[in-house]
Parts: sequence; C-alpha cells; structure tokens
Amino acid sequence: MKLNLKKGDEILTGKWQNKTEVVKKVGKNELGQPTVNDKPMLKFRIKRLMPKKKVEESYIKTFESFLNEECDIKLNKYVYHASAIINRERIDKNGILTFRGEQWLSDTDIEGDAVFATNSDNPKDWFDSTWDDDVWQIDTTKIPNVKWERDPNTESELCTYIGKWIYTKQPIPREAIKLLKKGTGKDR
Repeated sequence: MKLNLKKGDEILTGKWQNKTEVVKKVGKNELGQPTVNDKPMLKFRIKRLMPKKKVEESYIKTFESFLNEECDIKLNKYVYHASAIINRERIDKNGILTFRGEQWLSDTDIEGDAVFATNSDNPKDWFDSTWDDDVWQIDTTKIPNVKWERDPNTESELCTYIGKWIYTKQPIPREAIKLLKKGTGKDR
C-alpha cells in the first residue's frame, strides 16, 4: 500500500474528520501499524504487519468480540468533561446535569441522558468538538457513589484503552467540579 503523505500536508481528523491537522511525523506504532503524528492512521489493523508474537497470542480480536469484552475501568482522581461555553453559567450553578445533546449519535447503545467525560489527564485525549469549549475537571473522590461506564461509541482495540472515554447516567454535583479551562466558543 502506498500513501502519498508528506510532512506539512494537511489532513482531516477527529470524530467527523473535520479538524485540520498538519502532518509532522509519519511512522509505525508498537504493533507495526501506520501512524500520523503518533496517532493510528487506520480504524483497523493489517494482520501481516503485526508482530508474530502478538498474532500468536491472539491480540487481534474482531470488533464484535472487543465490544463484548469486559475490562475494569481504573478511574483516575480527576476526569474531564468538555462543554460548550453557553452551558457555563448553568453548570457553574447546578453542576453537570445528564443531557442528550445535539452531537449525540443517533445509533448509540446508550439510552437516555448521560454525562460524558475523559478518564485521562492528557489534554490530547479530551473530547474535541472542534470548537474551543470549556473543560471541567471532575473530582471523582468527591462522588464515590457515581457509577462510570466505558463509552461504547468510542473505537478502541485494546483493553488498556477501555475506560479512557466514559459516561455516567448520574448528575455531577457542583461541589465535585472545577472550571479548568475557559473556552472562547470559537471554531479552532
């Protein structure tokens, strides 16, 4: 497979492939799969590029078997929720309420309202709507009875990534949140 991709090229990334990103680096990950800027280039794996040991140990799973796989979520002290700036006053007053927003996938496996968050301190992992949104830090130690589940709408192939994108059906009280980053609301 040949791909005419060079440093400096602009590519479209993100959930809806609408975020422009400049190619800085083209390479391979630890599984031998092609990457751009250290992110997987493909939504699938090419088996013949996989290290033999990984294939022999059955690390390649079908998408269906992956979705049915149970893995524990190791919840960090802080998780992060992105929200449009128009919600700032409401969240600051009432906390983060469960909601079914416009960007919600129509074919999601999640029914009803929810609060989505990212279980990672790395800002590159946080949800990116392509707008400069507010980012709220949620202190999970202040809400020990809130049950978090993995987000089935995110595509991940390894159990180690499960729990990076999570959701809950419970509201998050004001006492457990802090506005970490004030967004501008502008398109990035």
